[in-house]
Amino acid sequence: MIKGVIQKLIKSLLNSILRLHRYKILRKSSKKTSETSDVSETTSKGQTVVKNDDAEIFRKSIGEWLKNYRVTKELSIYKVAKDGNIRIEQVQSVESGETNYTINIFFGYLKGCELDYLFATFLKSVGDKL
Repeated sequence: MIKGVIQKLIKSLLNSILRLHRYKILRKSSKKTSETSDVSETTSKGQTVVKNDDAEIFRKSIGEWLKNYRVTKELSIYKVAKDGNIRIEQVQSVESGETNYTINIFFGYLKGCELDYLFATFLKSVGDKL
């Protein structure tokens, strides 16, 4: 029962990630300058850079969900860090969503919470549908 609930929560979270990714691709590929002015900016070297406002909001949402999961499962920050082979500060960074973190830190967090297998299974199922 609990495993099914966890799988549903992870599936919901990852579906949100995929929707945001598709949304950003659509916004980024838009040719109209009026539509992209709030999404991107041009540097002095003429490079187009996508703004990170949406990414920060999304990181905070993911972090809040992961922290709630960790607390619900009664896992300490120390245990997640130790089992995920990441530092305590990195666990806090993922949960706060304040700073960018690498994919390795994210996967370390998932491993520390024992979510890595479910995450990999979900990604495989999504990949099979593409």
